[in-house]
Amino acid sequence: MNWQTLTRMLMVVITLPLSTAVAERVDLYVGGGVTGQTKVVSDDKDRQQVWVKTDPDLVLVLPKSRVRSIEPADKLAAYQRFAGQTGQDAERHYKLSVWCKTNHLPEQARYHLQRAITLNPDHVAARASLGYKQINGRWTLFTDLQRSRGLVHVGGNLWKAPEQISREEVRKETDKTAKQWNRKLSQMLAALSREEPDAWANLEAIDDPLAADAIADQLEKSRGGRQPRRLRSLWVRLLGKLDHPSARKALVRAGLEEPDRRLQQDILEQLQTNGRSSAVASYTDVLVKAAAGKHPDAKGVSLAATALQSFVDPEMALVWVDALVTEHIRAAPQQPGMTFGFGDTGANGMQAGSAAKAEIRRSQNGEVRNLLRMIEPEADYGFDENAWRRHFALQRSRYQGDLRRDGEGVR
Repeated sequence: MNWQTLTRMLMVVITLPLSTAVAERVDLYVGGGVTGQTKVVSDDKDRQQVWVKTDPDLVLVLPKSRVRSIEPADKLAAYQRFAGQTGQDAERHYKLSVWCKTNHLPEQARYHLQRAITLNPDHVAARASLGYKQINGRWTLFTDLQRSRGLVHVGGNLWKAPEQISREEVRKETDKTAKQWNRKLSQMLAALSREEPDAWANLEAIDDPLAADAIADQLEKSRGGRQPRRLRSLWVRLLGKLDHPSARKALVRAGLEEPDRRLQQDILEQLQTNGRSSAVASYTDVLVKAAAGKHPDAKGVSLAATALQSFVDPEMALVWVDALVTEHIRAAPQQPGMTFGFGDTGANGMQAGSAAKAEIRRSQNGEVRNLLRMIEPEADYGFDENAWRRHFALQRSRYQGDLRRDGEGVR
């Protein structure tokens, strides 16, 4: 670049002091550059400029958009000295590229990597640094390989399939809309509190599945009498009609946690229409964990069994039987006071309080028994799990036998 081209890009400011004391090299995208003390500032239109003080009375002002890099002059001097020693040695060019990368000279680093593979096409480290992979004996740029697989570069080392990007964009838009429903519901509730004529009708008319999370949040917050039952009942009805996983999940959870028994029954009725399979799976999971000794208390078992009484399914009988009698492990509280004792070496010791011990409680679950009796009203084996298992196994074998007689007959 000639001097005339450079001068068209800069303004000259006389006797403007700069605080930077270290000389730096400013390289331009159009080529060439200047060396001096530098400072990045903004003009009155908030555009960034690079001021370069080349001598005590002269400061050059360059648009930041035209500046490719600003590096300490001594670093560039060292680079030029090292570059003069590389010659036609691929390994030296590679090592200089590593030095350049460490010293924040990316363009110089890439240049020497390119020189290394030009001199030695099979220089593995240089190829790897440039993003090559060896496929069937041929060096292929990783970017080209990923594009040949139909992937799109989305930043850094991350590549994604177009359909995945599309799904994520849809999900982001969906999440944005769902979050907007929180604000919308707050506005609608404010209108209801002001007794605006259409406020209640507007709430009842909600049919956007993306409102499910916001409505579920309202139902959760309304526990403890924070909202009138009529409004809480509306949240339940809305969740029941919205075809969305969040709506079903909220109702299933509320079916166990809702303290208002009348409202809980409404919840279970909604689940029978929309969410039956989710309810049965979730409530049965509580019983299965309790049967395996992985549930902390019998109350949860009772609540789950009570909820399942709205979804009686004879096919689940043998699974539910296992929760008739369950064991629940609790850590007993540490006892106050001081304890004294002797260790293995005979030395006596003293400690505050006694160590907490695990306490195992055995529970006979009456609601599970009631659930089984709803399947077989004429049978009652109390809490004898084996007797109930034999009974249901016999009933199942009879049922299968009837099927055979209705078909080809017994041979």
